[in-house]
Amino acid sequence: MRAQTHELPPRQALLQQALVLGAPGDTSAALAAGLARRGVNAEAVPYADAGLRTRLLRSRPDLVLAVALTLPAERAAHMALSPVLEGLRALAVPVLAAVGDRPALTGDLLAAVDDVVLPPHHAAETLLRAALAAQRRGNAGATLIGAGALTVDVEGFRVWLAGTPISLTYTEFQLVRLLLLNRGKVLTRQMLLNKIWGYDYLGGLRTVDVHIRRLRAKIEGEAPHLIETVRHAGYRIAE
Repeated sequence: MRAQTHELPPRQALLQQALVLGAPGDTSAALAAGLARRGVNAEAVPYADAGLRTRLLRSRPDLVLAVALTLPAERAAHMALSPVLEGLRALAVPVLAAVGDRPALTGDLLAAVDDVVLPPHHAAETLLRAALAAQRRGNAGATLIGAGALTVDVEGFRVWLAGTPISLTYTEFQLVRLLLLNRGKVLTRQMLLNKIWGYDYLGGLRTVDVHIRRLRAKIEGEAPHLIETVRHAGYRIAE
């Protein structure tokens, strides 16, 4: 029996931006409008949008809702979500499917989403299910920090750039982690040298510059201005 209450847990306050994926003529625009009436910045985006992958990962939505009322729509949803699913999970973004009256989703799409919303697709229920899906992840996103296109799992030693995993050396990881944990603050070269290389390190401050340059080279394609140089001071993550 389906629950009748639509009261949202505190997590709802974090659901501020949603992308509603769909096809022309379906209910995606109406669902986005319903979410907007609930105070969510919701936008309907067609599955055929050439920039869909970038929009899903760069905009960092709090919810992705895929409208899959028919079997062809389910296939379109699966094709759209598959390339970005790992990135969305890395960002701890709940992914829901608004389905039709058919009894079950295909296995591919069912494995890709956190939950489904059945007709009549009330906005309140959608937000409730999204909030609960986020809570079911437990602390999955608690160790994630990021800025712009860059996301770092500080405990799992993993890094994503626009949702795509990238490889950093241990020292590069420690640099970006420290800068992100102090986002907006200027960290001097000496401070970075002491915290990462240790007080007994005999190398000079240029060591920091060399590793910052290598780190920038790996992220500049998607985040060219993320790490700022503050002249005569040090480095910081751009606000």
